[in-house]
Amino acid sequence: ARFLPNTARGLYTLPASPLTDLLQGGLYLIRRALFPSSVGVITAPIQVPLYFATIDSGAQKVGIYASLGGGAPQFFEFDTGGKGFYATYASSDPEFSPWWGDAVKTSSTAIQNTYDSGLEYQGYAANTTVSLFAAPGSAMPLLTTGVSTVGQIDSITADPTTYWSPTGATTPPVDGVFWGDFGMAPNYAANQVSSLIGQLTFACGVLPGYRIHIDPGTQTAWMQVGLTNADTQNPAGLYFNMNLDPDAPQGATVPNSGLRYYGEQLFNAAVSIGTAVTDSNLGITPDTGASTTVHNIPSTERAAYDQVVTWEDPQTKVKGKVNKDLDFSLRGLTTTGTPATFFDFKTTEKVNDGQVKVQNQGIETSVYYLNTGIALFFDYDVVYYLGTPQGGGTLGLI
Repeated sequence: ARFLPNTARGLYTLPASPLTDLLQGGLYLIRRALFPSSVGVITAPIQVPLYFATIDSGAQKVGIYASLGGGAPQFFEFDTGGKGFYATYASSDPEFSPWWGDAVKTSSTAIQNTYDSGLEYQGYAANTTVSLFAAPGSAMPLLTTGVSTVGQIDSITADPTTYWSPTGATTPPVDGVFWGDFGMAPNYAANQVSSLIGQLTFACGVLPGYRIHIDPGTQTAWMQVGLTNADTQNPAGLYFNMNLDPDAPQGATVPNSGLRYYGEQLFNAAVSIGTAVTDSNLGITPDTGASTTVHNIPSTERAAYDQVVTWEDPQTKVKGKVNKDLDFSLRGLTTTGTPATFFDFKTTEKVNDGQVKVQNQGIETSVYYLNTGIALFFDYDVVYYLGTPQGGGTLGLI
């Protein structure tokens, strides 16, 4: 089972030709015939619908319909800032979580994940396949992964409130609309709960990665799994080198695909806010699960931000918002070395429509970075090309 995909990936490194495509596809078909559980091979791009949802705060996020181990489709947050799939499970009364099927092996490895929203997930690592669906009532999945590690979550809390417990719940526990977090970030996870899409095997000339389209104007959204040259070499696109994950062990590769892990701060750019803030090398995190926020300003930059930010507490300067009607933009060097300006707008007080928050943890060593929030995806189709086992991943904005 391991030899066949390894050989197919070796063919992928050779010059493209009809013969190598044929041999590569044949090896995957043989693998699927001999080992039926080894699904998760993408031989043509697949478009998976995403759906808008208005959360408790009134802001809009997007979700995806998925199931685990042959269960029924359920609605989960589509989160490009989170790593790995964490799905709620009613361990005391599984009838309250029918999205979990029978083909699941739960381990004794306890896992925990805390989100910036303050929600803390707790449960156990489980091994299963995951299926993605076009709609909640779909009988057949659009695609199914190979056996992967996911988070089987029986507790969601934000002190002092409990949103999910082993007995389950009748209403969605996350933001009032989601039943867990479908994390898409290509980061390394020590608990092995990492991005499922990165673990797929891409064959027959399909490039490894995905493209995300989110248009609030038309209320249409989708993820395209598998890329073509039209996605990675679009003349209208801007492409930036993605940073390898510094937290991944040396030489670590993603299960099944053999690709590399990429960092939480996925690429670097310069940020400009008004005339006061001009920082030349800020890490950028594209994140559909958040609003636009600057995190952890170092003391060397605090005076500049004081000119453009209204702090909730001027003494502690932990939280604040960038003042409205200021020019905001990012600038970076594309993969061809060409300077490009992007994600530019006038700041406003509207969430995901020009509002920029500021959040400091009060720790000088904390990473200083920009979380673009979902607003970046409102402006661009975002393309994640995952490169080769040597690296070379790029992020495209079209």
